[in-house]
Amino acid sequence: MKTVQEWHNVESTGSLCALVNCWWNAAPKRIESPMQALLHAFYSISSLPDNEREAWQAFFEYFVFQPDEPALSHLTDEEKGLFQTSLQHCQQLR
Repeated sequence: MKTVQEWHNVESTGSLCALVNCWWNAAPKRIESPMQALLHAFYSISSLPDNEREAWQAFFEYFVFQPDEPALSHLTDEEKGLFQTSLQHCQQLR
């Protein structure tokens, strides 16, 4: 897995300094952007004790990054409950 870090150096020449970073993807809009998920994880998980962060990392690996096959692929959409990923279901959650 490749890790990418971006660092920006913005220098203001006046009383206002702003940096706008635009992220987009071609996936259909489901619930929120991946950036919202990243920020939420940052605020809620990053300060947890090591053992709890490792547990959350395992959950993310299984449910989000799906190393071998999609999580819960053995279940029907109805059986997946909140974990359904159909566009219609995601719009209902929103």
